[in-house]
Amino acid sequence: MRARVQILLLVMLVLFPLLWLAGSHLRSGELTWQWFWPNALFYLAPHGVVLALCAWAPARGKPTLVMLLLLNLQLALIYGWVQWVVPGNESGLAWLLYIPGYAVCLALYGVYLACCVAQRSRQKTG
Repeated sequence: MRARVQILLLVMLVLFPLLWLAGSHLRSGELTWQWFWPNALFYLAPHGVVLALCAWAPARGKPTLVMLLLLNLQLALIYGWVQWVVPGNESGLAWLLYIPGYAVCLALYGVYLACCVAQRSRQKTG
């Protein structure tokens, strides 16, 4: 039962950027597939890295869910900042801040995974 809940949470956290993007496009009345898929790939790039690492044993479980939640929170914060603070003609440039933001998140995830690997190697040798 617990595995099903984690899988459901994983799917919801991965689909969140797509639902967010579709909702924002539908709300503005500008849902065109020409712009939807490039934006979806831009939003989902860090999620794809986390999912690829999820297949690796130390990355399974709660760390993956926490990282996806952190990436979604960062996406929501940047989206809100772009919508309510940044002038409309500069919003494309403002979205470039998403890249260093998720790079920091992925670097923290990498440090966590490196610590897990180091701890496992110490347990095997010690």
